[in-house]
Amino acid sequence: MNRLHRAASFGGALAVTTTAEGLPVQVHIAPAQLAADLDVVAARVVALCALARGSGAYRRRLELAESGTPPEVLDALGLPDRAGLLALENAADRWCEDEGVR
Repeated sequence: MNRLHRAASFGGALAVTTTAEGLPVQVHIAPAQLAADLDVVAARVVALCALARGSGAYRRRLELAESGTPPEVLDALGLPDRAGLLALENAADRWCEDEGVR
């Protein structure tokens, strides 16, 4: 499956589109973000990539669960459950706290 997934800061100053594996294929960084420490901007982008990958994997988990795939198989595939997705959201929130993330 070649699905792309997206995550962005609340204000849209940072946004990423990733592959299902979390590799960025498109990154938007508003010019104002470049005034911040570039290591922080990079960490924010990485956190958003992880969130984009995780939210896509969570949606895939829901699709497979709906079709009857047992939870232990979904876990073995590494697809996050709701708690796993929340952990990724919290990590992105910590890095992007001045922007917020979703």
